[in-house]
Amino acid sequence: MHVTRRRQRVLGWALALACFLPGQVRAQEPAPFDPAAASRKDLPDLGLEDLLHVKVYAASRSVQDATQVPASVTVIRADEIRRQGYRTLADVLRAVRGFYVSYDRNYSYLGVRGFLRPGDYNTRILLLVNGHRMNDVVFEQALLGTESPIDVRLIDRVEVIRGPSSSLYGTSAFFAVVNLVTRTGHGLNGTEAELEGGSQATVRGRLMSGGRNARGFEGLFAVSSFRSDGNTQLAFPELARPGESTATVIDADLDRGASVYVSGSHGGFTAQAGGGTRIKTVPTAPFDTLVNDPRTQTRDDRAFADLQFTRQLDPRTRVTLRGAYDQYRYAGTFAYASGPFNDDAHALWLTGEGQVVHQTARHTLTVGAEYRRNVRQDQSAAGSSGTLLDVQLESHTAGVFAEDEYRLHRRVLVNGGVRWDEYAGSFGSTVNPRIGVVVTPVGGSTLKALYGTAFRAPNPFELYYDQNAISRGLRPERIRSFELAWEQRMATRLALIGSVFRNHVSDLITQRSGSRDTLDGLYYVNGDSVTARGVELEVQGELPGRIHTRVGQVFQRAGRDGSTLVLSNSPRTLSTLVLDAPVPRTDLVVAFNGYFVGERRRQGQSPVDSAFVGNLSVTRQASRGGLGLGLTIYNVFDAAYADPGSVEHRQSALPGDGRTALVRLWWRFR
Repeated sequence: MHVTRRRQRVLGWALALACFLPGQVRAQEPAPFDPAAASRKDLPDLGLEDLLHVKVYAASRSVQDATQVPASVTVIRADEIRRQGYRTLADVLRAVRGFYVSYDRNYSYLGVRGFLRPGDYNTRILLLVNGHRMNDVVFEQALLGTESPIDVRLIDRVEVIRGPSSSLYGTSAFFAVVNLVTRTGHGLNGTEAELEGGSQATVRGRLMSGGRNARGFEGLFAVSSFRSDGNTQLAFPELARPGESTATVIDADLDRGASVYVSGSHGGFTAQAGGGTRIKTVPTAPFDTLVNDPRTQTRDDRAFADLQFTRQLDPRTRVTLRGAYDQYRYAGTFAYASGPFNDDAHALWLTGEGQVVHQTARHTLTVGAEYRRNVRQDQSAAGSSGTLLDVQLESHTAGVFAEDEYRLHRRVLVNGGVRWDEYAGSFGSTVNPRIGVVVTPVGGSTLKALYGTAFRAPNPFELYYDQNAISRGLRPERIRSFELAWEQRMATRLALIGSVFRNHVSDLITQRSGSRDTLDGLYYVNGDSVTARGVELEVQGELPGRIHTRVGQVFQRAGRDGSTLVLSNSPRTLSTLVLDAPVPRTDLVVAFNGYFVGERRRQGQSPVDSAFVGNLSVTRQASRGGLGLGLTIYNVFDAAYADPGSVEHRQSALPGDGRTALVRLWWRFR
């Protein structure tokens, strides 16, 4: 055991050292960038100049060069997703600098810059699909694992925008905004079928078809389905009966689901609709349920649709209107000796928004408004003793925002924005500004000085589920963020990215336990102020031999103000390594991604050991009308690792899976 931990620490520090190795490469003036030419290339042929000038939407609600947006940005493309064998969005984000994921064998939870609080359902990140808000209006949850209604193969790129963005998006845009840009019919231009199978009796099928006709109508259709037995034998010492050393849970980790997505565009109109369902058996016996009882399970159903219209009023002015429909249902069944306990939520909401973008020689001014009508925000709970909870809510929110990008000098760009949000019948209104200064002192260098504030409104689950007067008095969380980021292009195919950040969070909403007045003993309070500080470093680009790489290292500390203790589930060190390389004289590509998560604290402050987990893939890309092959071995070193448990778990740490494998076959049809 000690040898294994030592080896994992050595691998983690090796990743950290790798960040500094390319530091002797001499910077030089970049060549002119041609976006049209870059858009015609496949990613493996993109040079560094093209990679660094990736266009992103989510940072300012309009398409911009990633180097010029007022945020630290990472973009993950479809070719990396396929080559690395990422199975879910959680897998993708785990490979992003400064991010880490916990999995409790029910949902995947995302940590950002040292924050991943117990009982948090990904409420402090905002998830978008082509700009459409995906966080629901009961839990404000972003679905990232197999529970996501967006199949990972549908994604063309993932835009990760770090830092607070309430100045544009309102609540939940707290630590980061993640925007999924889906593939288009024109980009697919054909039909693609895929079949996966592997360890844990995992089977998945996908079908995707799309194109564009001579009249300019573009459409795409995608459907997928999966099933997995999960880990068929799990050992939990904390669940053992008196006189036994451990409890073995058998065949209680099943996971199954399906999703569908359609999109179309013509002229100024763009439409998309999607939905997914997932049923997960929960083997951890949460909330003191019966051990080894497969009746304990959760079901998530998510559906959405939106229609967007964009029109260029004149050469300088563009208007965009969007209307959206969303629905989310959650059903949890928990097995007790007295009978099943049913926990349900149903949300339905309508959204309308509009924005105008006006450009002049020096200014790009964006103004907009958003209105959301929460038609249903219902929660219920019932057991053998009858109905314990029946809350039926409706509400509405409104927001108005403005942002101005001002070219002060050819090397200096100033971006400032502010948004006002009103929560009728709740805590009232809030105003959140953001400002960023982007300086290009010399060719190949970019310096960003960033400041912003954001809020996270208490959601109906936190306010009303426990029927506790303490929870109903919750105030919004607030954050003030300072960041200094540097991007340096070195030679023609490498870049060094670094940032220093400080996040101060006040009125942090925290889950507590032990109240006799609540439904399950849990309730929420506004906790103490918390501050996180950190340094991030990353090297990305292409090495000789067409080896594409991204190496990241983070040093951070998140703790309560006035305390020497770090937050639970907050690692001091994070490392990421992503690389791929072609095998000479073959059509094969070998890829590896690994992440090192430093020691974390359980809720009782006892440590969870650091771990390094690596995944190895070999792929053969499909030709325009041929067969593609892929093999991925997950946790290739069979490392033992665990994630801290939450309040509902008797386990203070939940172990992850050992080595597993997945084989993929896909066909391309014209």
